[in-house]
Amino acid sequence: ESTPGQASVGKAGESMEGAAGSLDQGEQDDANKEQNDALEELRKARRELAQAIEDEKAWLEQEKLAKIEKLLQRALDQQKKLTKATKEVDADNPEKDFSRASQLKLSELSQGERAINEDISTIKAKLDEEGKSKVFPAMLEKVSDDLTVVSQRLDSLLPGVPTQDLQAGVEELLEEMIAAIRDEIKRRAVEGPGGQPGQPGEAGGGSLLPAAAELKMLRRMQLQINAQTTRVESQRATMGEEDVDARLEDLTERQAKVTALTRRATSPASTC
Repeated sequence: ESTPGQASVGKAGESMEGAAGSLDQGEQDDANKEQNDALEELRKARRELAQAIEDEKAWLEQEKLAKIEKLLQRALDQQKKLTKATKEVDADNPEKDFSRASQLKLSELSQGERAINEDISTIKAKLDEEGKSKVFPAMLEKVSDDLTVVSQRLDSLLPGVPTQDLQAGVEELLEEMIAAIRDEIKRRAVEGPGGQPGQPGEAGGGSLLPAAAELKMLRRMQLQINAQTTRVESQRATMGEEDVDARLEDLTERQAKVTALTRRATSPASTC
């Protein structure tokens, strides 16, 4: 059975696939149009889901969302410290001839990344146990994978720009998830934790992170890709063709990731 917003999300996915193809061909104008079409369909789906949410029963307690938000914020704060320290070690060793002290520092930073990954695993386990959220667990899995690579690179004495870019990407994903969860917490504060009829804990309740919140996450990610695509085009003359190709390849991969997550949210077996 089709759920509210599912058709619109499906259309958004089709536009995203078209955008990915256009990016792959270096056709930024066409990609921007298809990306904007995707955003409009996501907005439409969000409106449809917002109306449907009024009828959902048994929201899980607000405290669970607040706890997840707190864990994500703690992870973000710690990641920012580790990113800053990584840049400092890299700057202090321009010849990559790391002193014993620098090697020990990189090992310490690697351990810090693994500690963050433990928090991420805890959050993902909570959402996996609930079994209804689809986009957020996938994003947490991406964060976990990137943290693992960062930790390995630091252990291998590779604190350079590629490692720092991965760290920055982790920060960005954490910020987006925190923003989406805070929006959901605010919404529930106005509408009440259980929505219309029903109370928290009743059988058949809503998702801890409902589809509307996950669509917000997808929309934020799509907006970032839109902005970066436009930025690449505006900087083409100063970047050089090789740099442009590298950025477009990265954007193509990111667009494909958002497309896959959108398809996952659209799947009847995945809907909340």
